[in-house]
Amino acid sequence: PDALGLAVLEANAAGLEAQAYPLIDATKRMGNLNLAGVRVSPDQLLGAPGTAGPPIERLIDQGAIAVTAEMSGAVDAALQLTVQYALERIQFGHPIGHFQAVKHPLAEIYVDLESFRSLLYYGAWAVDNRPDEVSRSASLAKAYAVDTFVRMGIDGIQLHGATGFTVANDIHLYFMRSKWARPMFGDANAHYERAFELRHLPLLRGGAHFDLTSEEEAFRQEVRAFLTEHCPARNSRGLEEMVKWWEAVRKKRYVGFSWPRECGGGGGTVMEQFILKEEMLKAEAPMIGKDYTGLGWVGPAIIQFGSEEQKQRYLPDILDGKSAWCTGYSEPDIGSDLAALQCKAARDGDEYIVNGQKIWISLAHMGTGIYCMVRTDFECEKFDGITCLLIPLDSPGIEVRPIKSFAGDQFADLYNEVFFEDVRVPVENRVGKEGEGWQIICSALQNERSGIAEVNRHHKALERLIELAGESRIAGKPALGDAELRRSLTRFSARIEAASLNGLRTLTRQVRGELTESDASINKLHNCNLLVAMAELGMELLGGASPYTGDTAASRDRGRWQVGALGWPTTVIGGGTPNIQKNIIAERILGLPKD
Repeated sequence: PDALGLAVLEANAAGLEAQAYPLIDATKRMGNLNLAGVRVSPDQLLGAPGTAGPPIERLIDQGAIAVTAEMSGAVDAALQLTVQYALERIQFGHPIGHFQAVKHPLAEIYVDLESFRSLLYYGAWAVDNRPDEVSRSASLAKAYAVDTFVRMGIDGIQLHGATGFTVANDIHLYFMRSKWARPMFGDANAHYERAFELRHLPLLRGGAHFDLTSEEEAFRQEVRAFLTEHCPARNSRGLEEMVKWWEAVRKKRYVGFSWPRECGGGGGTVMEQFILKEEMLKAEAPMIGKDYTGLGWVGPAIIQFGSEEQKQRYLPDILDGKSAWCTGYSEPDIGSDLAALQCKAARDGDEYIVNGQKIWISLAHMGTGIYCMVRTDFECEKFDGITCLLIPLDSPGIEVRPIKSFAGDQFADLYNEVFFEDVRVPVENRVGKEGEGWQIICSALQNERSGIAEVNRHHKALERLIELAGESRIAGKPALGDAELRRSLTRFSARIEAASLNGLRTLTRQVRGELTESDASINKLHNCNLLVAMAELGMELLGGASPYTGDTAASRDRGRWQVGALGWPTTVIGGGTPNIQKNIIAERILGLPKD
């Protein structure tokens, strides 16, 4: 680099010859510049000789960002073209877009498109605002975009069938363009390697950049001052310290912060909710509430659909952590088809008599009540016959049985079956109207949904994975010397950084009052893929120690990696499997037919 220089040459300079060559992508022109005895005067030099390193890096950064922007448009266009073909092409009596074999790869590509776009937007913004983060963001964006564009090109041809191999269909143009774009300003491997070397420069180091109002900035300072005074040190979080913490956050109304003030909450705006969560994570503060399900599900449902008596009866205990709610949604043989639930509630005067079974109920063995969806009408459309009841778990006729998972003691009794036999529930425990349960399920108050907490966990998991790689060996050599491993680690990093930026784009849309329902499926699918892949790579790096669990002489890190490798189904399957999320994306966003 010390010998490099940059110069501006006239196109007709003596000894300068441009030679174009045939390309895979015939719509592009490219070739070589041949220089034979070209004279360069001092005033044509850009800077002093030997100082060209940084300008060349900037050219690579900006070129990579520009090519990534072109790939963003090309992937989008190819995806739309393929979706349109999937709507028009009929096979087996249906448009081929009806079949999951077509839906799912297109949904995955859409998620990756939106994810590398987030990196692209951030990299372009960083050029003028955070120049020290440009190189890493540009490399992550370019590498991720190449992976996605190459896959779109291949899948686009395959999903078009034989017609994709002809020049009559434009999909081949995008396939060709992906081959041209791959090496421009560095291929994916080069950029993953570069980003790995720059891993000490995480994106968003200065925090998310928003044009905060003076009130929002004052709120941030208020939260920081509160944390300085009240947040217990990580090595000092016994019962006494935690009681003081819970009392402090409750008094400050940070518990239930998104709830209206008249309901006991903090009345925080979407942006204030984000600020509170961001500052809590930075300070590594403890949880700010005890009843997770009550705060996230039951309380918001009561606030939106419940009676004044229910608000007075249930909300204070949720905020004070005196209740422990669980959700009664899933049933045997129902799976993801929640609207087909069969747990029956028959009206008997001022009571409902509930009979049936719920399954996969988290922490029901420790709960005080179950937020339960039951069927009160078997004659109407399945979505219209569902009703929401609040049922005390100590009611006569309820039996809770633990479900043992293959993960062993680490996850024992997390999930349960709950059986109802002639359980009497007062009508006054019904949330909303009879038959309004589906609206309650689908509704959600506009709480902050940036996914910042999940991303923070992914960042920490990747840090531990890199530490493990630094202590491991592959074929007798230090593992981090393996180029493929470094690329795998950086692929994780690209997707984690993208998940963070995806969440901030969702937050921006929420602040603007735009709809964000399908964003949850995008973020869930993205995060689930990360969780499984990182857990498996951890097991691979353990080598001979991978079969051993627990804290023994044969295991490593007290069996931490085995816990992750065995425990991911609780997150990945819970709340809707990845295949269900792909269906949602394909149908609601891409417009493909329902199954």
